[in-house]
Amino acid sequence: DQLTGMLYRVGYDKIDVCTQVPEAIRQLEGKDYRYALVLISVPAWDEKWATFVQWIRGADAAMEDHRITIIVWTADVNVTLSSCMQADAVFHKPFGLKSLQSSLAQGRWQCFHTDKSPYHGCSTQETHALEGSVL
Repeated sequence: DQLTGMLYRVGYDKIDVCTQVPEAIRQLEGKDYRYALVLISVPAWDEKWATFVQWIRGADAAMEDHRITIIVWTADVNVTLSSCMQADAVFHKPFGLKSLQSSLAQGRWQCFHTDKSPYHGCSTQETHALEGSVL
């Protein structure tokens, strides 16, 4: 998988891949929510994904020392941070290794676009440093 390969190349060596929301919830619960990053790759944003993000933020609220960074990865250029409620970033496909490395090095998240993805006014939000496992 292209995305998993890019994450390995930027330094994440513990990556769990899930294809369904219930499976992802089991993974999160099984590791006591100790993920640095949850990357949601979707063709389009819908209520199912919004509910999943809200569930993660509910789990975050119970943990005082940890916050999971949530990134939405999509080809739908109409998806923005405001439409993804409580996600930390939106990456629009195509999104390559150099763009991923650059965004991780910035220490701030926003909507990241390539020249092929038009900018849609996404706002910037601060997040915690990334470390540990990736879901």
